[in-house]
Amino acid sequence: MHVEDVNRLPARGGEAYGFTFSVSDEARGRVAVVRAGEHVALVIASWPMGAPPAVAEDVEAMIGSLGPPPNALPPGVF
Repeated sequence: MHVEDVNRLPARGGEAYGFTFSVSDEARGRVAVVRAGEHVALVIASWPMGAPPAVAEDVEAMIGSLGPPPNALPPGVF
């Protein structure tokens, strides 16, 4: 197993951190922690090594869409 360094990710909720990983020649994946208002979302995704690049792009887009509902937090929180 190979794990990349943790990095900051763009997300609607503001704060998000994650890393990518691979498991030999079998699978790739992404782990992310995203602040979603008063909660935290944990995303764990994996896909076969031969999957098209669109799969990883879709996972990144999903992570980026996470966050609190619009207007759910007081002004200035994010």
